[in-house]
Amino acid sequence: MKKAKDKSEKNHLREDAEKLLKKQFEKNDINLAEADLRKLLHEIEVHQIELELQNDELIAAREEAQLLKEKYIELYDFAPIGYFTISKKGNILELNLRGAQLLGKNRLRLMKANFSMFVSNNTRPAFFEMLEKVTIVTARETCEVILDIDGKESFHVLLSCTVNENGELYFLTATDITNVKLINDALQKSEERFKLAMKAANDGLFDWNLETNEIYYSPRWKLMLGYEDDELPNDFSVWEKTTDPEDVKLSWELQQKLITRQIDRFVIELK
Repeated sequence: MKKAKDKSEKNHLREDAEKLLKKQFEKNDINLAEADLRKLLHEIEVHQIELELQNDELIAAREEAQLLKEKYIELYDFAPIGYFTISKKGNILELNLRGAQLLGKNRLRLMKANFSMFVSNNTRPAFFEMLEKVTIVTARETCEVILDIDGKESFHVLLSCTVNENGELYFLTATDITNVKLINDALQKSEERFKLAMKAANDGLFDWNLETNEIYYSPRWKLMLGYEDDELPNDFSVWEKTTDPEDVKLSWELQQKLITRQIDRFVIELK
């Protein structure tokens, strides 16, 4: 259907060109010899082919541009993070579907709304500070804010911001990091409880990471050796220096068996 339409357009252009050429000859009362007419006709036909080729290239370029536009829209609208373009005053000029979901409203209703109004009072200064910094250094800046949306529970968002060359437009990405914050908070509380348990226990504990070779000695472990927590570093050499050489050798042998799963545990009494 499209090829038939293009062919019809080319025929229409040819007919118009022939009419214009005929009018020019009649107007100027031009009489050409047959050889000149053939030469002129050849030049016209060559020019027509050139125009047709250019037209084909323009059609191909237009189709490619349309395809790229559709891909961009798909990537932009259905991205898992929110995209916002905001003015210097903070008004929303563009946003994708995920951005509208984060702000809890229809995308059209959010146009020209001020982004800062969705940021909690406690974290709004951090948001403004980010905009100020990115304007000065013209490099990407980030900050964590809490979004307060009507009808929704407040949630944590990581904002990343860049600015255009004239400093009139800000480009924001917004990622919901609420679950990450909850996990980190739970981990921190777990670590705090672990430290409290270690302080209350009479057992000394050390934790050895076989992959990084990092080691942790509990305060009680250090105290059993006659040191305060800050007097001994968490360094592997400490254990070797503070332990009898024979016990070190035996312990190494048992640890190697444990690592290679020849045994599932061992007990050793140190001097």
